[in-house]
Amino acid sequence: MLADPKAKEAVADFFDQWLGLSVLGAAVKDPAFHPGFDDELRNSMIEERRRFISYVLWEGDAKLETLLTASYSFVNAPLAKLYGASGGPADSATFQKVALDPKQRAGVMTQAAMLAAFAGPEESSPVKRGKWVRERMLCTDLPAPPAVVPQLPALKEGISNRERFAMHTNNPACSGCHQLVDGLGFGLENYDSVGAWRTMDQGVPVDARGNVTSTVDIDGPFTGGAELANTLAMSAQVRDCAPTQALRFAWGRRETPEDACSVAAVQKAFADSDGNLKELMVKLTLTDSFTNYRQAD
Repeated sequence: MLADPKAKEAVADFFDQWLGLSVLGAAVKDPAFHPGFDDELRNSMIEERRRFISYVLWEGDAKLETLLTASYSFVNAPLAKLYGASGGPADSATFQKVALDPKQRAGVMTQAAMLAAFAGPEESSPVKRGKWVRERMLCTDLPAPPAVVPQLPALKEGISNRERFAMHTNNPACSGCHQLVDGLGFGLENYDSVGAWRTMDQGVPVDARGNVTSTVDIDGPFTGGAELANTLAMSAQVRDCAPTQALRFAWGRRETPEDACSVAAVQKAFADSDGNLKELMVKLTLTDSFTNYRQAD
């Protein structure tokens, strides 16, 4: 079944939706801050993400852990320049598998497609990136934002982006939600608004210390995107979230209490397969909720 090209297209659509690739298509970058960001680079990021996932699923070990932690990717010349990767192609049309610095890059979360999509026009966004991790990797529903969201201070030399966003965490009206997301997003501050690696921000050293909170099994401090990715890969909560996201895609809706047995069965099967994503696609089609139509009330 999975060998059918149509099945592979459907699987690719799931990963596009789960990881938020469509958001990149609408991402806007200020040319004064990122003059190299254009449609060619945007399309390169999209192609990289799809080639990487396809390789992991159909040529690699198909493991969730690999999706989250692999220190290689598929780049063309613009992406090789963005990543500072050596040995990459010399043109835009050719994509090649290259090794990336494992201290800087680990899987889908540290690829430019996510980092550029979930960022602002000028600067990174710890809030958007932390929300991506919280909702898409941990399956945590966040509370609605307040009716009035305080404006961030303007960019200023000597004040890091992290310091600008800290006002949300410290504001009582915002802290409930931001305590869940900012600690995750702050750990991704080594990546600018288009996903390039940086060690300085507004003239001060980047502080990429983060903190995971309110999870089942991985609460604690971390530093940097690669460490966060490896932490997520060890989490049972993340391992259970992936099947939940796949079921939501297959059903075209959120799960209900009546789906609890189907969700639990697929989560168990996924865990028993050591997080094999191909096996996950098969198992979800065998659930009662997938094979039996339930008439709407």
